[in-house]
Amino acid sequence: MKLLVALEDTGSLKEIECLRGTDTSVQTAKQPISIVNHAVESRATHILKFLVTSDSKYLVAARKGGDIVVYERDTFEEVKRYTNMTANESSNFVSLIQDSTNLIYSCCENGVVSVIDLNTLNHDDNDTQQPTNLQLTGPVSCFVLNPNQTGIFAYGGKENEIKVISITNGKLEQLWESKNVSLDHLRLPVPVWISGINFLNTDSAKGQTGYHLLAISRYGHIRVYKTWLKRRPVKNFQPTTKSLRTLTHTSTNLYAVCSDSAGLVGKFSLKDGKMVGKYHGSVGFVRALYNYRHSVIATGGLDRYVRVYDLDTCRILANVFVTSQVTDIIMLEDGEKLMEEKMIRKEKEREQAVEEAEALWEELENNSSTRKKKKL
Repeated sequence: MKLLVALEDTGSLKEIECLRGTDTSVQTAKQPISIVNHAVESRATHILKFLVTSDSKYLVAARKGGDIVVYERDTFEEVKRYTNMTANESSNFVSLIQDSTNLIYSCCENGVVSVIDLNTLNHDDNDTQQPTNLQLTGPVSCFVLNPNQTGIFAYGGKENEIKVISITNGKLEQLWESKNVSLDHLRLPVPVWISGINFLNTDSAKGQTGYHLLAISRYGHIRVYKTWLKRRPVKNFQPTTKSLRTLTHTSTNLYAVCSDSAGLVGKFSLKDGKMVGKYHGSVGFVRALYNYRHSVIATGGLDRYVRVYDLDTCRILANVFVTSQVTDIIMLEDGEKLMEEKMIRKEKEREQAVEEAEALWEELENNSSTRKKKKL
């Protein structure tokens, strides 16, 4: 498997290649095939969010301080740098997305959305290639794209209900807004802090159109919305009082996978909200969770480990120490056979190098003994 990991302390990307069963915490276990650093800067400008474009040509990184940097994917050479994309240095990036038309969308906590068109990317700096800027209602904690419909997004944040919007030709239109649940048992409003949203496959009935949404909050809520039915959630669970921070789901839409601020990575049933599985190992806040083709997930956070799990069974597949706190993670491939072949080639090259060194040493010893005989 191959992963890219953004590190806070060094401001770099780390490329990891390893096999299933790799565990750097155990000396006798398999070790990574290779770990290489790229795009090194500093902690003050570390990468908050990044993506690899669908054609694998570019890697786009949103850095602390407001810069968005485009790199060549193969060489990690910088192609273009867009500065001051947050409009406020204290406002961090919360999302970086590519749509099917090759547009890159970044979103910040203050609601500033910037749109970069990779189709017109020019390697030379000029004023004609500046991104388009839009303004959402802030503050924003998450901003996501509907993978099934181009130009449809959803976002939310602290005391900011979920809003579904469309962005077309640089124009923004709000399509739907959620409504808070009923008052609690003390007749007080339930606090709102949306921290994650997923679009599920739409199952609207009788020709009605709408969006099927899964959301989490920093107050431990897991909610399901069907926008064609009502504004309030059709399902509302609170399986934990801890702050839920990352979210993904299974391909069947039956389970949500979330991580909280205390190190829990769990699988929760969307039928009753109960936890049906736990992905063990994480210690402390899990910042990044990546779903690779609904088969495996990769996680990283404050404990400086990258872990890969089987999504269905919750079994850990790899455990790699990366020396720095993880801010974001992407899994590029899970080609076990390719990795094994690469490891075999690497082992053969090492054996060949050892044999060549031994032959050279033997030749030197023979030459030395020949000279001694001549002296006698």
